[in-house]
Amino acid sequence: MRLSKLKVLSDDELNQIHEASLKILSETGMIVSSQRALKLLDEAGAQVNFQKQLVRFPKRLVEDSLKSVPKKITLYRTRSKEIAFVLGDGKTHTVTDGDEVFLLDSETGKRREITKSDVVQLVRIADALPSIDMILPPGQPQDVPSKATALHGVDAVLSNSEKPLFFSGEDLSLTKTVIEMARVVSEETDLSKHPVMMCEFSPTSPLNWQENAIDPLIETVKSGIPCSILAMPLSGVSAPFTLAGQLVLTNAEVLSGIVISQIARNSAPIEYAQCHSNFDMRKSTMAFASPEDVLLRIAGTQLAKFYEIPCRSSGFNTDSLYIDVQNGWENMLTGLCTLLTDIDLFLGLGALNTCLTISKEQLIIDNEIFEIVSRLKEGLSVSDETIATKVIEKVGPKGNYLCEEHTLRYLRTGEHWEPVISNHESYDTWAKKEFPSIEKRASERAEEILRTHIVEPLDQYKQKEKNHIVKRFEAEIK
Repeated sequence: MRLSKLKVLSDDELNQIHEASLKILSETGMIVSSQRALKLLDEAGAQVNFQKQLVRFPKRLVEDSLKSVPKKITLYRTRSKEIAFVLGDGKTHTVTDGDEVFLLDSETGKRREITKSDVVQLVRIADALPSIDMILPPGQPQDVPSKATALHGVDAVLSNSEKPLFFSGEDLSLTKTVIEMARVVSEETDLSKHPVMMCEFSPTSPLNWQENAIDPLIETVKSGIPCSILAMPLSGVSAPFTLAGQLVLTNAEVLSGIVISQIARNSAPIEYAQCHSNFDMRKSTMAFASPEDVLLRIAGTQLAKFYEIPCRSSGFNTDSLYIDVQNGWENMLTGLCTLLTDIDLFLGLGALNTCLTISKEQLIIDNEIFEIVSRLKEGLSVSDETIATKVIEKVGPKGNYLCEEHTLRYLRTGEHWEPVISNHESYDTWAKKEFPSIEKRASERAEEILRTHIVEPLDQYKQKEKNHIVKRFEAEIK
């Protein structure tokens, strides 16, 4: 028996949110700053004001688009093209956090600008961790040309892991270049056959698709690569301050991206994504780990399930600046609540400081927390064998179960979760090791992985071609 799914909205409330979102799209509409997208929408039956770049989406167009979205998305390993995982198969899959510009340096205890060598190390650790299924470049290296930071992050992933790539598109030229690199590494011209990556694109809240987001979305969809539509409204700033109002706006923005994707390519594989943010009016800062954010993410996942579309949300979110007690409770809260929604893709491993900073130690710790909450979600397995009446009768009163075959049989089955860095030792044993903190144990585990985990390098031809693509892009942006 699994732990019950977490919900915050009733079926009637889901319908109410859905209808309100349709009303916003059909009557208020969205700004779409792309002639290419405006023409596609006009031809599909949307109400398009080309002068104002305002689009109103008829209810029927939205609902027809939702019906054409596949219920599952299959992603492949980048080199072997073996199936990596399937979104929508009833399991939760994970992806690292990314886009951070700072690294929490374990040697100094302070944050500093992240370098490409740091990103490479983080990728190698992510490749080794069994709970991580897909890799978003874990950081934007600051020691490379500023307009090519995202590309160098992608380069680090493709060179140091076979796990599928998750990429956040920023403009058309960059997106095309990343797709070209993926084709080289996978030796697949048509990436729709074996998608080795997923691209994410975001409207600008409130209700605005900028050209540098919508044109790359259309290009990527047409290539057959799965896309994630992510809305990121900020309460009281770019979205209503009320939670229900923020949810309606977020849903409307995601639905608009789904419509455009389905017009560009019928039955395009699309993921419903969300990252709600709470704005602290007193401190003028964003908060990712507030209880309100958690409630919205649960509700957003319910909406995606309502539409029967693969969904993702941020999972581990902490506003703490360091690896401390606040970090622990916020990651456990956000991680557990997200996982209990039966989310398809869980993003956020490795980040802290409201996703501005990443660290090797945090990546190890988050992997451990994910294993804990995953075990909790699994619940109890009740069968004639597991209720163990026969062995209980055999051992009887005052006996013990240490040498029983039943105990040995279940010892390594996952019946009991086994920690890697969590401390289950006695005080005396811990003292003999000079009282290592969780952060130190995580650091040691990270260094062990970097010493022992070997990733097969790309063959020389692929590496040369990939390097050529990066250098060409850098030359073009100068």
